[in-house]
Amino acid sequence: MVGKPQYGLAILTYLWVFAGIGALIIVALGPIYFEDKLLNSIYLGIIVVKVIFMFVVLIGLFKGLAWAWTGAVIISIINLVTIAFNVSVLSSINIFNYANIVINALIIIYLMTSDVRVYFGITRENINELN
Repeated sequence: MVGKPQYGLAILTYLWVFAGIGALIIVALGPIYFEDKLLNSIYLGIIVVKVIFMFVVLIGLFKGLAWAWTGAVIISIINLVTIAFNVSVLSSINIFNYANIVINALIIIYLMTSDVRVYFGITRENINELN
């Protein structure tokens, strides 16, 4: 970890906190995505696991840990895939899906900037050492 946390990182983490709380509220309300109760329960369970993983990554982001950067990128990609699934298979087209697409794309773009990668210790030298 180098330097102080940036404002963009704080905004990202707060957005994720609100998104995680919103997802848990949705699960608590128990919407029906599928007619099959088992399939619906599995889908809602996956959302809960994703939110728990998201909160663990948030703690790492606050501390500036390198694994949290990787986790944040992975979660954002999973979120984009989930939204694509919701739109294509469940025909769930609404303003929230479009907002989530924009937010997750911006998160990925932001995490890929050089200042953020340096803050988390993700540099080209580190990546080359893995190869």
